[in-house]
Amino acid sequence: MTKKVGIFLFSGTGMTKYVVDKISLELMEKQASVDIYNIEDTDPTKMSISNYDIVGVAYPVHAWNAPEIVINFAKQLPKVKSINSFIVSTSGEYKSINFASSKLLINILCKKGFNVFYDKQLTMPCNFMYKDEESEAKNKIVAVNKKIPQMARDIIIHNTNKLQYNFSARTRAFIGRAEWNGAKLMKLFLTVNKDCNKCGLCVKKCPNRNISLTKNQVYFGWDCGLCARCFYICPKRAIEVRYPFSFFSFDSWYDNNLFSDKIKNK
Repeated sequence: MTKKVGIFLFSGTGMTKYVVDKISLELMEKQASVDIYNIEDTDPTKMSISNYDIVGVAYPVHAWNAPEIVINFAKQLPKVKSINSFIVSTSGEYKSINFASSKLLINILCKKGFNVFYDKQLTMPCNFMYKDEESEAKNKIVAVNKKIPQMARDIIIHNTNKLQYNFSARTRAFIGRAEWNGAKLMKLFLTVNKDCNKCGLCVKKCPNRNISLTKNQVYFGWDCGLCARCFYICPKRAIEVRYPFSFFSFDSWYDNNLFSDKIKNK
């Protein structure tokens, strides 16, 4: 019997999407039917979740947590009757302080009736604040590619995997949620420089619909999620952060073949 798998994905700059695409291919090789939904483009209240045998949620770790957009999405999901579920998260560093990022999300899903049997975190190349050396980025991708076939097998046969975290990780996750409000203040510090050609790509790709182009001027709203997508997709690298946060810098995208087509990979 073909298993139907639905995956709800949020990927700020494409790293988590890379992982989900790879997992999906492996699942389909195991005769599973896979649907992928971008969280920012999906209305959870209109989802027929009961059509799926397995449901997954995938996201990048933000300040020791799942991004706010993912949490808000989960809160709006309909209640179900014990559907097996998995979580996949990505981060730039494999550290136990990140393992509690899924705690709040799991609590929400369990209250909705989802049985979260699998929780896995993968290390992908860093793309927030600094960039890995090309060799390090390649090593991380090679390591992830080796893990994904086993992950797909575990998911399809419901092998349990739970991340273990301590009080310190739970505390950091709780404190880290302050970023959700702090990110909204980025309206005061985001700007575009003279290189901006008003192409509107940042407007189109912002998952929070936080950027607008009015009277040939780019405006940032009060709903930034700090996903950094706009920085990386801007063809002119025209988006900047004002003083006193001007030390925030976003390096150029990775030049290796895996991530060269960043816009297509959204």
